[in-house]
Amino acid sequence: MDSLILGIIFSILAAFCWGSTVIIVKVVLREQSPLGSIIIRGFSAVAFILMIIFFSGQMDSFGVLFQTDIFLLIIIGGILNSLGEIVYFKAIKIGKASIVQVASSITPIFIASILLIGGIEIISIITIIGTIITVIGVGFVSQNNAKNNNNNNEEIDLKVYYISIFLSVSGAFLWGISLVILRYTLEFPDINTYSLTALRFLISTIFTTMLWLIISIGNFKKDNKQQERKSISARNFIFLVCAGIMAWGIGSVAYFEAIRIIGISRASPIASINPLITVIFGIIILKENLNKYQILGIIIVIAGTIIVSIS
Repeated sequence: MDSLILGIIFSILAAFCWGSTVIIVKVVLREQSPLGSIIIRGFSAVAFILMIIFFSGQMDSFGVLFQTDIFLLIIIGGILNSLGEIVYFKAIKIGKASIVQVASSITPIFIASILLIGGIEIISIITIIGTIITVIGVGFVSQNNAKNNNNNNEEIDLKVYYISIFLSVSGAFLWGISLVILRYTLEFPDINTYSLTALRFLISTIFTTMLWLIISIGNFKKDNKQQERKSISARNFIFLVCAGIMAWGIGSVAYFEAIRIIGISRASPIASINPLITVIFGIIILKENLNKYQILGIIIVIAGTIIVSIS
């Protein structure tokens, strides 16, 4: 098979995995808490990536990652990734999956801004244009049909809608910082992408688990009667395992392979269509309704993100 076609297939596979897992997560979060869901998804993804590393004979690649400077960067990046996941999952739980995925897909904008402010890279005019287009798109996406009148339900819906967008953008910001740190980490010699990804996700999931334990202990102390807690169903557990393997496992591996085969300048724009996958499945499976401004905004955001990725 031609290498270009193979690279495109891997890029589309990454986009499909990233976009479709949002729908799976949304279904689970109707019944489960964000923190518990992140933990199950995270450990499932880490286990999958570790299996790939083991069977490919690359386990010795972890050694370099525990050098003090590198390991500290991985810890910071992992914690930021965890915080991004937490606010992102909260946004999915309370908002529309289609809107949340689009709003959170502006991570490249924050990456470009951080690199520019930090003087790490010179930002091209194309990046600036793409950023402006994306911001305009987010403005359209934030338009809601609900009118702020005396109807309390509509007022609550409107408030929740904007909170979900704010959380989505906050997640994108935290991921942007995390990925800038990841970029810097990859500049060290002898860094294996897969082992770095596995360790980063492991630290991220461990940090989330620690937060979950702290919150659980606090809730237990406040409630001496220990009200009955709803355990996760087998269906939701399987869904989260699949979501972890698809998004952080297959999706990440496919994206890395696409970059290796056709380069990031081609792979990244193709993978950036993942919000479109979410929108399609959101309408078909979740029966989400989008107005004309939101649809226009989704198209504009995807176009802006692709322009930034190309630049």
